[in-house]
Amino acid sequence: MNEPAPLLQLCRDALLHFRKPDWILSNPRRRVHVRLDNVAAEALHRLAGGASAELWNQALAGASGADRTALVGEAGLWENPTLLSAADRKLASGEALFRLLRRHLLLTDEREYAGSLAPLDSLLDQYHLGTFHQKVGQSLLLRGERGRSWDLWRKQKFTNDGQELRPSPYASVQGAFFDGYFSKERCQGKRILDFACGNGYYSARLARQGGIVTGIDINASLIDAAKTHHGGSAHFIHADTPRACLSWLESQSSGTFDLVYLSDIFLLLLNPEHGSPEVSAVELMSALRRLLSPGGRLMMMEPNGSFWLAGRYGSPTHPFALVPEYRRPIYHVAPTLDQTLAVTSQAGLALVELLHPPAAEGLDPSDAAYAAEFPMWDFMVFESRIRS
Repeated sequence: MNEPAPLLQLCRDALLHFRKPDWILSNPRRRVHVRLDNVAAEALHRLAGGASAELWNQALAGASGADRTALVGEAGLWENPTLLSAADRKLASGEALFRLLRRHLLLTDEREYAGSLAPLDSLLDQYHLGTFHQKVGQSLLLRGERGRSWDLWRKQKFTNDGQELRPSPYASVQGAFFDGYFSKERCQGKRILDFACGNGYYSARLARQGGIVTGIDINASLIDAAKTHHGGSAHFIHADTPRACLSWLESQSSGTFDLVYLSDIFLLLLNPEHGSPEVSAVELMSALRRLLSPGGRLMMMEPNGSFWLAGRYGSPTHPFALVPEYRRPIYHVAPTLDQTLAVTSQAGLALVELLHPPAAEGLDPSDAAYAAEFPMWDFMVFESRIRS
C-alpha cells in the first residue's frame, strides 16, 4: 500500500514582509524570495500548517507573483548578500506560482527541507543549499560566464589596470581603513611580506609608505599583473601551489620580516573553493610567525564571520541582520573569531588588537547604513608568543 504524500507546509524558516503594494516571502537561510499578491498571501495564511498539493493549487489558482531571487555574485561579491532582487525575475501565477514556491522549498515538508541543508553535489544541483563558494561557481555557470571565481573577484574589486579599487565596500571600507592605518610612521623602513598579494595593489601602497615589500601568491596571472603594474615598487614571487608557497616561507631565515600582511585569504586557507586544504592553516600561519622579527606583527583583514554574508532586512536606512548560521555553517565560509583564534593560537600567535573598519564616504546609502551598524571586515593584529 502506497504511503500518502506528505502534506506541504509553509517552511518554518520563511519570513513574510510587506513591500508596497505586495508581499515578499523570503527564506533567510536559503536566500530565496518570491513576490506575492494579496490572494497568495491569504492562501499562505489559510494553509501554512499543511495541505496537499491539490489544495495548494486550488488556493493559488487566482494568485500571482514573481521570483525575486538573485544569483550569488551577480551584482558583486559584496553586493546584496540577501539575494533579494529589486525587480521581478520571472512572473508566475496559479500552478506556476505553486511550482515556484515548491522549487524554492518555501512549501515543503520537514524531511525534504532538512535534507536540503547541505553542500551541493555538483554545480547543477538545485536542491541543496551549498556553500557560498559553490554558489558563486554555480552562478557563473548559470550566467554562461567563463573563468574562475578569482577572476570574478579581481574584476569586481579592481579597475582593469589594477591601479584602483572600484566603488564598493572594498574601496569605502577595506581600502579607506587600510590607507588610514598603514601610515608612513608605521611602514617606513619596515620589511613587509604581503602574503597572497594578488595583483600587488596593497603591496604597492605599503611600498608607497616607505615599506620594503615582498609579495607572494600562487596565481601566476595575478603575479604577472603585479609585476607589470607595480614591479617598480615591490618584489613579487610566484609559488605555483600552497605547498610551494610553504616551502618558500620555510626557506627564509627566521625574523626576515617586521610586518606580515594578509587580506581576504585566511578564509580560503580554512575553506578552499575546491576540495580540502593542500596545506593546513596552522602550518602556514606557523611559518609566517617564524618569519616575524622581534617585535614584529602579523596583520589580517578578513571578512567578518557573522555579518559579511548575513541577510539584510528592514528599512534601507535602519537595516537589521539575520544570521542563520554560526557554529555549524554550510553557506558561510568566513571563520568566526573563535575559529580564527584556535588556528592562530596553535601557530604561536597572540591577538593584540581587533578593529572593525568603519565605512567611509562613497558607499551606496543602504550599504552605508549596514556598514555603520554591522562590521563587514575584522582587522586583527598578532604578535608571536614564542620567544626565539
